[in-house]
Amino acid sequence: MHVKSFAGKLILASVFSVSLTLAGCSSGVTGKWVNPKNPNDYYEFKSDGTWFAQDSSGRGASGTYEAADTQITLKMGNGVAAKATIKDKVMTTPDGKSYQKQ
Repeated sequence: MHVKSFAGKLILASVFSVSLTLAGCSSGVTGKWVNPKNPNDYYEFKSDGTWFAQDSSGRGASGTYEAADTQITLKMGNGVAAKATIKDKVMTTPDGKSYQKQ
């Protein structure tokens, strides 16, 4: 009887831990990420899973994102997807640009 109770608590604790980890990834990404070399070049991630980006010439793009561990996958409506990495509040895109969280 005690073994089943302990196993149930262990499963519940694991689910809670995973939920917190996933929530932490998303909330850690949410906000504005700016290229320190050009503040007009930025990404903005919203808590609803959408993103918007603007480059230094004012062109914009948008889509949805998924965050997991140190990676964020950016998806656009046309099916194109790209992965960026995040470490120490710095996001690095596939083209090598770095963006700092504001």
